[in-house]
Amino acid sequence: MKIILNILLSLILTFSLSSCSSSKKKNSEDSNINKSVPTDKIKNVSLFNEDTKPFYTVDPKLEEIESEIALLKEQVIQYQSQIATPNFNTEVLKLLKNPGIKHEIQLSNGTTIQGVIIYENVDQLIVETQIGQLQINKDEVINTEDILPPLANLEFVGDGIEEVYQAKRAYKGAIKNNGLKRADFARVIYTLHDENSNLISTDSAFVSGTKHIYNSGIISDAAINPGDFAEFYVVINIDTDKEIKYFLRDIRWEYFE
Repeated sequence: MKIILNILLSLILTFSLSSCSSSKKKNSEDSNINKSVPTDKIKNVSLFNEDTKPFYTVDPKLEEIESEIALLKEQVIQYQSQIATPNFNTEVLKLLKNPGIKHEIQLSNGTTIQGVIIYENVDQLIVETQIGQLQINKDEVINTEDILPPLANLEFVGDGIEEVYQAKRAYKGAIKNNGLKRADFARVIYTLHDENSNLISTDSAFVSGTKHIYNSGIISDAAINPGDFAEFYVVINIDTDKEIKYFLRDIRWEYFE
């Protein structure tokens, strides 16, 4: 009986050790599985393919919108400029131009043409006139003269009068406009010199001419019309210790409307 009891105890002990060994082996395998796949390496798998195109329309970029707005603005400005600018006929514009007359051409048939010669060769002339361009054969030309624009030409009348004082000199006289245009703001200038041509003193004065109202609203009586006379009176202060040997005089004028 005692022998049978020892055999049963041996079998129970063997079974227990076998069970413990299997449990440890299973736990070891589970641990190895957990170690072989770290949690930080696990990636989330998306249910959607990222390479597929979205089913909705992508909005344009801000730069593209700004570029389209700038293009539209340019088109609007161009359209408005076309509306504001009248479409003149170029031939009509040529007729409206008033070229300055620089040449006078006499033809064999007695005609005189005034204008500007803009082209010339051995056989012909092209003249820009107030009615347009004319082509003239040189065989018909008798004479060609240059025409100067009308200008004023102011000249002294006589030598004038010199008045000598202790500390000044005064000069009076008259001038005439021998030109073809009005002289505006005409003035007479006197300069005094010593024997070595050194300048001692100088001064000027506007003439007493024709009263004229200019487009700017300025009123002046220093204008001289063609063929008219005007008087002047110039006073020059001098040092008493300097000796005057001679004087020079000049006339200056302008052109205004």
